[in-house]
Amino acid sequence: MPAPIPITPTNHLKSIDDKLTLILAALNTLINNGSPGLVTVPYDQIVTSYTGTQLTQAVYKEAGVTVATVTMTYVGTQLTDTVRVP
Repeated sequence: MPAPIPITPTNHLKSIDDKLTLILAALNTLINNGSPGLVTVPYDQIVTSYTGTQLTQAVYKEAGVTVATVTMTYVGTQLTDTVRVP
């Protein structure tokens, strides 16, 4: 498994949206081996959940209806598992 991308102040990320974009891009690479699209169905909203500062879930919605959910699991600060449904 590739080493996780550290999210630190030295990344010069200006907002939580920048962090979320970086995390989702890293997850896309991990899940799809660099292929385009973590979620390949249309969506117009991403609702995120955190445990402390760790992103633990991203729910993708289209017109208010959930079309995909990505759940992340951590051991300490290390991302250890990512599951996408459907």
